[in-house]
Amino acid sequence: MEKQTNYAEELKSAWKVVTLKQDVIKKVAAAKEKTPTAFLILIAAALLGLIGGQLFPGFFAPSLKAGTIGAVMSLVQSIIFIYVLSFVAKSMFSGKAAHDAFFRAAAYGMIVAWLAILPSLSILGSLWGLVVTVVVLKVVHQLTTGKAIAALVVGIIAMIVVTLVLSPFYAFMGFNAMGGTYNFGKFGNKNAVMDFMAENFEDNAMQFQTEDGEASVDFENGAMRFETEDGEGTVEFGDGSMTVKTEDGESSMNFEDGTMVIQTEDGETIRVEIPQF
Repeated sequence: MEKQTNYAEELKSAWKVVTLKQDVIKKVAAAKEKTPTAFLILIAAALLGLIGGQLFPGFFAPSLKAGTIGAVMSLVQSIIFIYVLSFVAKSMFSGKAAHDAFFRAAAYGMIVAWLAILPSLSILGSLWGLVVTVVVLKVVHQLTTGKAIAALVVGIIAMIVVTLVLSPFYAFMGFNAMGGTYNFGKFGNKNAVMDFMAENFEDNAMQFQTEDGEASVDFENGAMRFETEDGEGTVEFGDGSMTVKTEDGESSMNFEDGTMVIQTEDGETIRVEIPQF
């Protein structure tokens, strides 16, 4: 007989993740049966953000249709961001966890985004969410605090680039929600991504002081180059893809027909279905 999910207990677990209880973070990450609840937490966060935007519109009052499209995009970006963070932590900073395990713990931590129903609290929730994310990276991927912070910073930069690559998809997703159609296949403009990187990050190297030593990230010839005490490598962005090359091998993340596909240096393939509407 299949065990039913006790959502009251799951909410308690999510609260303990938000309050940085490391033993609970480990348990959530290890429990495969919690994956559906993790998705529900992200869906609820998007819906509560939609409701908050409608009840308290502030200076910008989106229509219900525009707000719904924004909620869907927020959900998609949340899912992608968690996997991008895990990908960065594992491929660049020697993280130890499986990507799905990190997804579960990070998604539970994102219950703090439910504060978006009250716009006045959403900024507070976002700031605390960064702290939660660093702790989840540290605990689940077994990183030092310095490496966890560095992984978060690099992950945010990578997400900016991925968002630029996915911008045609977001545009078409909005078109589709209003009755059009789109082909979720190969998208993005590599030149636009490289131009963005060159204009915004060239000659702006970042230095991180971690417990294990120094780490640095800079940009050369349209690629992100990083160096840690574990070695060095590069991150290259293409049409809907991100590839990390190190002395241990090559790993990549790309998007194919509505699916995020991660190839690890060990030859493992992970597929994550992105919601389509």
